[in-house]
Amino acid sequence: MFAVRGNRQAAGLGYLLVPCVMLNAFLIYETRQKTSVNIPSNRALLDRSFSSVANSFNPVTDKIAHGYGLIYDHYFLETKDRPMKLLEIGLGCGMSYGPGASSLVWPELFPNGKIWFAEYEESCIKNYWNETSRFNYVVGDQSDRGVLEEWVAKTGGNFDYIIDDGGHTNPQIWNSFDVLFNTALKPEGVYFIEDLNVGRFDPWYADGLPTNNGSVVLDVLLDWADQLVTLSMRDTSFYEKVEKENAFPLPPSIARIDCIQDMCAVTKRR
Repeated sequence: MFAVRGNRQAAGLGYLLVPCVMLNAFLIYETRQKTSVNIPSNRALLDRSFSSVANSFNPVTDKIAHGYGLIYDHYFLETKDRPMKLLEIGLGCGMSYGPGASSLVWPELFPNGKIWFAEYEESCIKNYWNETSRFNYVVGDQSDRGVLEEWVAKTGGNFDYIIDDGGHTNPQIWNSFDVLFNTALKPEGVYFIEDLNVGRFDPWYADGLPTNNGSVVLDVLLDWADQLVTLSMRDTSFYEKVEKENAFPLPPSIARIDCIQDMCAVTKRR
């Protein structure tokens, strides 16, 4: 059926195609048989997505209602089975359904991971935690740089992922990011900031950033994103003009900023 009419050379080529196609099909089949055990199917990955795991618990973390699974799965799907470290700021002690909803999700999503929580209300996390809890914790005010440095010392830092779901005020977010991104996040790690949508409103506004006339954290991230997009113009007069207009110089350690509704993720350079 592969023979080509018109000349013998073409016909001969057609006959050669038959064993080649059959051999190729056999090799593909053998490769799939040998590797299928080690490579999860798309279905298996979906079954272990952030949303599917979070929805399997009661109560369901409010991260689902926010739609955060969209960005978490983008980063988590290919790293879930390897050894890693994750820190989340905020156990959810003020939530109407009670604390600890996401503390059930992370150990299930990262079975080989080391999970840490940081919580302001010490009595809350002590009452919630027990010997069967699959996480460790630190306590204190995330806006206090001294406390943040203590967190780094106690946890050992070197986190793959840091998630700020704490008090959401601009001073809290800014101080936490400034200390933890630089000293506790490993190269190529990702720092997630949830609930950025409330930063312009009381009580979360809280006089804005402590260092820049009331700007909010989202202003900083947008300014940094502008500079990331224009990096290719660095050696031009246009870039010099833009750089002068930016209120917040881009830290050289930032490689990427991704934002969706209510949150952003900042990736650290190698």
